[in-house]
Amino acid sequence: MVKINSCAASHAPTFFVLPLFRSTQIPQYILDDAIHAENGVATRVIVTQPRRLAAISVSQRVAAERGEETGASVGYRVKMKSAPPRGWGANIEFCTTGILLRRLQQEPTLSDVSHVIIDEVHERDINTDFLRKLK
Repeated sequence: MVKINSCAASHAPTFFVLPLFRSTQIPQYILDDAIHAENGVATRVIVTQPRRLAAISVSQRVAAERGEETGASVGYRVKMKSAPPRGWGANIEFCTTGILLRRLQQEPTLSDVSHVIIDEVHERDINTDFLRKLK
C-alpha cells in the first residue's frame, strides 16, 4: 500500500506536480488510500492535462483499469464535452488546465477538492505556469 500525505481533511487542496507517465497511477493510489482509510467521501482528485484529447483518453483508461465506465468514480471535463464523475463519494476528474483555471475563478478555495495534480508540466504554456504558481 502506498502511503499518501493526508491533507485531504483540510479545506485547501494538496497540489502535486507529476513527472512523466504517472497520470494513471498516482490519482488511483490517492483514491484507493483514502477509501482504505475510510476517508473516501472527502476525497476528490482533479488531474489536469494540457489537451482535451489527453484528458478524455486518460480518464477512459483509468476508468477501464478500475473496471468501470467513465462517469462513475472517474470522469472528465473539457471544453464543450464532459462525462463528470458521480457527485458523491470518492472520485477522480481529469480536465484541461483551462477548465481548472475557470473553476478557480468561480471557486477560489476549491472547497470540495482534496488533491490537484498538475500533469504534463514539461509542456509549458501560460495556463500550466499559472497553476504551478498557485501551489
